Amino acid sequence: MAGEPAASASAGFADVAAGSYCAAAVDWAYEAGITSGASSTGFAPNSALTREQAVTLLCNYAKAQGLDVSAAADLSGYPDASAVSAFAQDAVAWAVDAGLLTGTGAGTLNPQGTATRAELAALLVRAEALFTAEYAKASPRRGKPFSLSFILTFLRRPRPARPVRQTGCADGCSRHRGL
Repeated sequence: MAGEPAASASAGFADVAAGSYCAAAVDWAYEAGITSGASSTGFAPNSALTREQAVTLLCNYAKAQGLDVSAAADLSGYPDASAVSAFAQDAVAWAVDAGLLTGTGAGTLNPQGTATRAELAALLVRAEALFTAEYAKASPRRGKPFSLSFILTFLRRPRPARPVRQTGCADGCSRHRGL
């Protein structure tokens, strides 16, 4: 999305060694305000990503790009809405409003649940479509849509060979319908 810009300084997380596979991405994301880490001294680069953390990263990225993230869905219809962490409340409400986070087949948000590869793929495809549409509205003369390069670099996941369908995974199964 942002390519691979360089940070002007290290984020200083004790668990992200200089020169490691994720150091440049973490430093840039910290400097750009996309992440603040797991604590003031640690990033937890090898920890699983929760669903609420995934949408928080995307919301912070959208905000850093100047996109309007003020829209907020009412989460009270989800039985586990109270499980959304305080840091993620606004991002989850924005992601639901924007259609990025659609809930699980059980009708829950499952904010503390680990985001599966299929859920992340669906989230990234939806985010790319949303960001491209928003970017085109905000800067129609630029003509360049956002790409997934930053997020894919940041998460260190290869781009899927086949597109993920809105209603299922790349293989078209029905197990991975919502996010």
